[in-house]
Amino acid sequence: YDCERLSAGLRRTSPFHNFDEKLEGYSPHLTSLVSGHHYANRPSGLRLHDVKGVADVQYIVRWRERLLTAIHLGVVIDNHGNEIVLTPENGIDMLGAMLEPSYESMNREYYGDIHNNVHDMISLIHDPDGRYKKYRGVMADTATSLRDPIFYRLHRFIDNIFQKYKATLPVYNKKDLDFPGVSIVTVTVKAKSHNIVNTYMKEDELELSHAIPLKGQVKVKYHHLDHEPFTYHISCENNAGGPKRATVRIFLGPVHDELGNKFSLNEARKYFIELDKFRTECKLPRSEVFQNLA
Repeated sequence: YDCERLSAGLRRTSPFHNFDEKLEGYSPHLTSLVSGHHYANRPSGLRLHDVKGVADVQYIVRWRERLLTAIHLGVVIDNHGNEIVLTPENGIDMLGAMLEPSYESMNREYYGDIHNNVHDMISLIHDPDGRYKKYRGVMADTATSLRDPIFYRLHRFIDNIFQKYKATLPVYNKKDLDFPGVSIVTVTVKAKSHNIVNTYMKEDELELSHAIPLKGQVKVKYHHLDHEPFTYHISCENNAGGPKRATVRIFLGPVHDELGNKFSLNEARKYFIELDKFRTECKLPRSEVFQNLA
C-alpha cells in the first residue's frame, strides 16, 4: 500500500498508535452480502471507545505496552509465569501468535488480542454501546476491511511492532548469507527498454456470476494496472565443483521516499514485495537463468 502511495506521489501511511486520536471519516457505500445490511459510515472526529463484549481502550493500551516490554527485554511470560526467551529462531513466530491470537499464543490473557479487537472497536466506533442498533463498519469483515484507509494505518502500527523486534536481532554475518562457490555475475531485466518495465491501465471484463448467484451471465468492465511482458536474466558463476540447486527470490521495492530522497537499503527493505520465487540449478562453470513474466 505504501509503495502504491509513493508511486502516486503521496506520502507514506502514518501508523495508528495513538488510541485517543480523532479518526478520519469514511463512508463505504457497501452492503453485506451475508446480512443485507449497509455497512455503517464513520463520521470524522470519533475516538475509540470501550465496546462491551470486545475490549476496553485501556486494555488495548496495556496489551501494547506489554508487547513492547517483551520485545525490549527479549522475553515473554508464559501462562505459568515463566520467562521464555525470544530467540532469533522462534521469536518472530511467538510474537506473531501473540498479535494474532490462536491456540498457539503465549499467555493470551496477559498479552490480549490487540489486532482483532482494534478492528472490531473501529467497526463499532459510531455506536460503541449499541444504543442505536447500528450495523457495524467494514473493519469488522475481512472481505471489506481493506476498503477503509484506517486499515492501512492500523497495519502500519502492527508492522512497526515487528520492525521493533527485528531491530533487536543480531545482524546477518557472511556465513548466514553466503552460498559457497556460487556468485551472481549480472542481473538484468529484458523488456521493451533495457532494465525498465512499463506499467499501464488496462480495461478488462469480470464475470459476476462466478461470485454472486445470478440468472445468466453478467459482465462488468473495469480498469486495472498491468505491465508489459518482461524477463529476468540472471548470470551466475559456479566454482563449487558440481551443480547447485538454488532458490531465487525477486523483490520489488521503492527507490525514493515522498520527498525524493533515496532510501537506504535498511529503510527500503521494510517496503519490499516478493515479486517472484522459483527453484533453479546453477551448472558448471556458468549458468544463465531466465524467468518470463507475461
